[in-house]
Amino acid sequence: MLNRDDHNVLELRNVTTVLGSAKSRRRPAVTAVAGVDLVVQRQDVVGIVGESGSGKSTLGRTILGIQRETSGEIRLYGKPVGNQSPQEARRTRQAIQYIHQDASAALDPWWSIGRTLAEGLKTNGVKSKVERTHIVQQSLNAVGLPVDSALRFPHELSGGQLRRVGIARILALKPQIVVLDEPTAGLDTSVQASVLRLLSELHREFGLTYLFISHDLSVVKRVCNKVAIMYLGRIVEFAGAAMIFEKPLHPYTRALLGAAPTLDFDQTFDETLILGEPPSAAARPEGCSFHPRCPLAESRCRKELPPLAPAEAGRQIACWRWQEMSGLAAGNNGATSQNSKHELTYPRST
Repeated sequence: MLNRDDHNVLELRNVTTVLGSAKSRRRPAVTAVAGVDLVVQRQDVVGIVGESGSGKSTLGRTILGIQRETSGEIRLYGKPVGNQSPQEARRTRQAIQYIHQDASAALDPWWSIGRTLAEGLKTNGVKSKVERTHIVQQSLNAVGLPVDSALRFPHELSGGQLRRVGIARILALKPQIVVLDEPTAGLDTSVQASVLRLLSELHREFGLTYLFISHDLSVVKRVCNKVAIMYLGRIVEFAGAAMIFEKPLHPYTRALLGAAPTLDFDQTFDETLILGEPPSAAARPEGCSFHPRCPLAESRCRKELPPLAPAEAGRQIACWRWQEMSGLAAGNNGATSQNSKHELTYPRST
């Protein structure tokens, strides 16, 4: 039985996920998630940010149980959820649901929207057809779709409507944690604003906790109260969103912000800080994974892997030279502030 009163809804302890097999030539073993530690508290909106191939989506699938962790421990409301039977895992992880980045691919084109939503309820133990129909109608109403949308098929809906169907589908299961994998990818700006506004409203109304996987820093800055920066399968910096965006300390975090010219920062970050291309996860560098691209790298960085450890109040960082970055950030960007209770707010689209 899950203790829903536990303030920490999700805990990852040294979670590693290896894809492929050392015995396979076609799919050799690759460590996609490498020793991740993360604590998510009730009603947090945690942004998971990094370049393509950083392990963001694999981390999301591992949390969901779609991809089994190779080692480490995942706790939901303080209870370990690994190494369970399929039946136990289904019951335990029902509290965690996933919104796919490709909404149409997650829906059967031959099934009506109502049948798709009802099937998920049936699978999760709602036996009464009348009750399933009622919950489907409630879920569609909650995401701003008319009830007769249940009679329509995926090809009859727009991209924005399909995203709303995806949200209705998981909302019907009454989750506590929602993993959103690039929820606005491929949408027009006005539709993005509409979807984000809906997520904001549902977050407040239902007390949801979000893991927001995205490469769009402008969206993450707007919606998240905490941000985890991933590089080559590891979290290299974790802090309140205001701390990350106003005073980034890890060289990679500063590089990401410097490479995002569309963000409306009052301050700027040096775009030349990042060098070269990210290495392959199949050929992970010794020591700090970022050292081949880091202009601050020294001998220790090339030999020793820095742990994700407390740095300043409210911040964790995996860098041997973060104190020097702190002085640089303070000199260039002013004082640090932390928004520990950031409200999800979005501008109305026009």
